[in-house]
Amino acid sequence: MRVHVISLERSLARRAALTERLSVLGVPYELSPAVDGAAGYAHFEACDSDQYLLNTGRAPSDAEVGCYASHLNLWQLCAAAREPFVIMEDDAAPLPNIAAALEVTRHLVPRYGFVRLEYDGPSEPARTRKVEQAGCFAIHYFSRYPYGAMCYALTPRVARAFIERSRVLRAPVDQFIKRCWEHGQ
Repeated sequence: MRVHVISLERSLARRAALTERLSVLGVPYELSPAVDGAAGYAHFEACDSDQYLLNTGRAPSDAEVGCYASHLNLWQLCAAAREPFVIMEDDAAPLPNIAAALEVTRHLVPRYGFVRLEYDGPSEPARTRKVEQAGCFAIHYFSRYPYGAMCYALTPRVARAFIERSRVLRAPVDQFIKRCWEHGQ
């Protein structure tokens, strides 16, 4: 499964830190150029500012728009490639077992369609219901979805559903992903 790292070309320190970490951990990856700020608006048919305000309590920032557009570009690539992708932001902090987690995910993502690769750390554990054990990893269903879209795997079918429901910008990408009632995934 291909790992795509979203990274702004000017974010040299973040890019270097993550790519060095992935190399040390033996994880092959491809750098995917991030969309820079306000240029992201061109990737959407419209921005529903009223809905965005209802979803977040504020107007969209250029960084959020560029981030969403960057994920959208990779969803389009995933759908066109007809194979599952792992999408990772360049500020992710992969744990030493990421290679094993990716191997397990490769087998699970066809069944689930979308798999977040995330450590439920001690700071604020998300509310989850365990679905299955997969070796030393556990698959959980989030009943209270955490914010962020640091690292996840998805199938082309889910990517197409995300693309279809992303024509109009209504929330940051991490909020959109958790809104399963909107995209049906």
